[in-house]
Amino acid sequence: MGQHLALGHPKNKDTVGIICTHLKIANTIKIAAADASFICDQHYGLIGSGPKIDVVCDEKLECMYVASHLQHIMVELLKNSLRATVEYHGVSKVDFPRIKVIVARGNEVSLGEAPIYHEYQHQGQLRT
Repeated sequence: MGQHLALGHPKNKDTVGIICTHLKIANTIKIAAADASFICDQHYGLIGSGPKIDVVCDEKLECMYVASHLQHIMVELLKNSLRATVEYHGVSKVDFPRIKVIVARGNEVSLGEAPIYHEYQHQGQLRT
């Protein structure tokens, strides 16, 4: 609750508690990609020759989110992709296919704006 209230009166322009109000998505994913690649290389003994990760994302794209959570989520997803790639092609492969992370801007709708919400609201029911 305190985090939510603090959003209206931040003391720092970039963070409110642990919430980053201007999280650079591309930068966070690139850090996660480097971490996941390091873990993969160490685990399989590839030392720099493992699958490469391309991040396709507008550098200016920002969101309000907890940076450590996004980074942790991305590390886990990328570790899964790296493991699947290495195990499918074999550790001895010289040139692994690249892994591509594509981030696209979307038009998200909050529950209060969703047409189905209004339909059930009028009927006195709300199903999710």
